[in-house]
Parts: sequence; structure tokens; C-alpha cells
Amino acid sequence: MTGYLTCVDGRFVDGDGPRRLRGIGLGNWLVPEGYMWGLPATATAPRQIEGLVAAVLGRDGAAQFWDRWRREYVSDLDLAELAGAGFDHVRLPLSWRLLIRVDGTLIEDGFVHLDRFIDACARHGLGVVLDLHAAPGGQTGSNIDDSAGLPELFLDPHWRRLTVRLWRAIAERYAQSTTVLAYDLLNEPLPYHWADDFGDDLMGLYRELTAAVREVDQHHLLMYEGTRWATDFSGFTSRLDDNSALQFHKYWSRPDQGSLSHFLEVAGRLDVPLYMGEGGENTLDWNAAAVALYERLGISWCIWPYKTIGRATSLCSIQPPTDWAAFTGFESGRSSADDRARAAQALAELEDRLLTRPEQLNRPLFHTLMRKPPLRLPAPAFALASPGVEVHWPDDFDFSGGQDPDTALAAAVVLPTGGLVEYSISAPPGDIAAVVAEGEVRIEVESAAGAHRIRVCADRPAVLRAVVVAD
Repeated sequence: MTGYLTCVDGRFVDGDGPRRLRGIGLGNWLVPEGYMWGLPATATAPRQIEGLVAAVLGRDGAAQFWDRWRREYVSDLDLAELAGAGFDHVRLPLSWRLLIRVDGTLIEDGFVHLDRFIDACARHGLGVVLDLHAAPGGQTGSNIDDSAGLPELFLDPHWRRLTVRLWRAIAERYAQSTTVLAYDLLNEPLPYHWADDFGDDLMGLYRELTAAVREVDQHHLLMYEGTRWATDFSGFTSRLDDNSALQFHKYWSRPDQGSLSHFLEVAGRLDVPLYMGEGGENTLDWNAAAVALYERLGISWCIWPYKTIGRATSLCSIQPPTDWAAFTGFESGRSSADDRARAAQALAELEDRLLTRPEQLNRPLFHTLMRKPPLRLPAPAFALASPGVEVHWPDDFDFSGGQDPDTALAAAVVLPTGGLVEYSISAPPGDIAAVVAEGEVRIEVESAAGAHRIRVCADRPAVLRAVVVAD
């Protein structure tokens, strides 16, 4: 990557020309989320998790735990792994409490930590999207923004002023950094009925944040997310800034073009790029089809999340300690001293597992996302299709991601006589097998200039389920 990332004619462009971003979100590091720890509903938000750790370890012990967490949960080992796999950037969720106090005083230690991380990304050739995941007061009223249960950012002017001050400070500090790709101003603002109540206020806040950033930084691209978990762009009736993009999130839904039509229409009308900023946590087949869809439509993407504790759908998963339930089930004021000792031992074991090890990496998911053999490509994960080819999706298929990661995507590509579909992979293939429900197909392989294409051709009508590629 060279120079600043910008918006030109509805596309991402940097000093090297048009760019399509392929990234990963670093959830659970600076903004812990309970489900990524296997915690109960009483400990889903960062403050609640911090409170649980403090109840087990005490104030000093908790401070030591979080210091090590911050240093080791994401380290140079992870950045090298991601860059080597082919990712070009990370999206970094931030909590306001890392960078600014309630009175508006900036926290230099937090900014120094951020400086070091950005410098480390630069060494590995990775860009960074700065994502305000937990804004002052809370932009969602849910656990993910560390709020008290209400989107107080839109209820109390103090939190709004603090958010504006924070973004101005971030922009001023990183105005000259080309490693920082974009400022993602608010993560998933105003879900549920809050979108109806405060949608206009969100657009006003976006304008105020834009003006504050542009006072000190005229270079960086700004990202705006829609309401309702970043799935509703109805508030965007005009561009908020000439150097901007719209960000949507996609989970647990059919990975087809129809599901993106709303986003494509609004971005096309405003002539800005689209960025799929969060998606994944699903089967390998779902991820393969979703990433192929984004690539086919020219949409930059960022999968969520990189690292969790004990979840099979992340790229990296820490094996929970043997007695992890002693920590997840600990209740301050009700658990015994023995319970506390067992919980503390579980946290000590977790600390020793924070640094990423090879066995924690989900190689099949890496291969699926980067289309590197060996892998299975469900039929809809094509790069292009000839006229007349149809994708058939079952009406009753569960896209929730609750299945085993290896569950096959129950969809088929129907090829007419003379029809073909082409699949793009990132490395030379070994043996290739087509999984066909009906008829017969021919397989052709073309490799040129580092690009590798697999064509599945039908001389007579056929129904294709998947293509399996060996290394």
C-alpha cells in the first residue's frame, strides 16, 4: 500500500491505484465481549468482564492480567501470520475508555499503546481501520459498546461533546499516518427502535464528527455505518464527505446478491465504495460463498473476529483452561474462597495461552477466506458465471452459523447446456473433484500471471453442489 486510501469514482484508490481490501477484525482485544469468552449473560460487556476478573484476582492482580492481555492477546506473531496469509489490513475496535477520561482529558498511555500497534502493523505491511466500537455513553445501548443499557451518546450532550473531542484528537495524532487507512466513526449505531428515535440525530452527529476530523486531517477516508447493526442505509441521502465510504455488516443470512441490494443501491447512488466491515462466524461453506460474492461485486471485506476463547468459527481460538467453568461461573459474594482460588488458577492458565501458537490457528478457515488449496468451494462461491446459470437456495436452510463448521451449504448451481462457472483460487491446485447432483461436467484449469482459475463446464444440463480442490 502506498499513500493514503481515498475514494475516487466510487472506488478505493491509493498511490498504487484501485484497491480491494481484505481484512480481519481484532474483536475481543481492546473491547472484550462476553460471548468470545464463553461467559454468561451477567458478564457480556467490557466493564462486566473487567469486574469479574477483579472479583477473582483483586485490583492489583486484575491490573497485571489486563497488562499482559494487552501485550500478548494480539502480538507481532499474529500480525506476521495475518500478513503472511494474504490479509492487507486489520480493523481495530477501540473503547473510548482507553483514550479519554470522562472530563475530556486524553490518556497518553492509551495513545502510546495505539502508536505501537500501528507501527507494528506498518512493519508487517498491514493497514489499520480505526473503529470506535465503544463510544462515550454508548451508541447502541447494548453490551458491545460498554454502555449502561441506553444509547446515551444520543441522550446526553456531554457524551456527544466527548465523542467529537476524541475523534478530533485521534485525527490530529494520525493525520500523517498512511498505515491508518480509515476512521470508522461509530460501530453499529442505533439498533432496534433507537434507529427510529434518533436516526436524524445520528446524521447530525456524523456531520459534526466529519467537521471535527477535517479541521485537523484532510487526508484520511471516513467510514459511516448505517443503523440497525450496520444494515440500514436509509439515513444516507447524500454524501457526508467526498472522501468517504459506507460500511455494512453481514451475519447469519443468505450469501447472495439480493441480500446486498440495499447497500449496492445506496452506495451506487452516492458514488462511494462499499466496505463489508464485519461478517463471518459461520460455516466454511458460508464464508467461501460470502467472500466470493464480495469479490465478484468489487466489495472490500473484513471478517470478524480473528481470535476468541474456544470458538470454532474464528481464525484463532485459545483452548479454554481445564477448569474454565470455575471462572465463567464465579459469582462475587456467593462463591467460596475455594471457588475463587479455582477461578484464579483458570485465569493464570489463560494468561499462559495468550500468545498465539500454531495449534490455535484455524487453517481450514484461513484457506477458505484466501481461497488457497486444500479447500472446498460450494457451488455459489464462483467468480463468474455464463448467462443462464442459476443458483438455487433452499427456503428452509439454516444460515445462523450454529452448525458444525464443516456443514455443507445446501445450495446448488444449475448449469444449462453450454453453461459454465469459474472459480478463482490463490495458489496452483492439485487434484480437483466436482460434487454433482445431476448430470456430468468437465473441469478446466488455467494458470497465468499468478492467477489460477477453475472452470466447470456442462455440455448437457447439470446441477453442481461443490468443487473440492486438493493442494
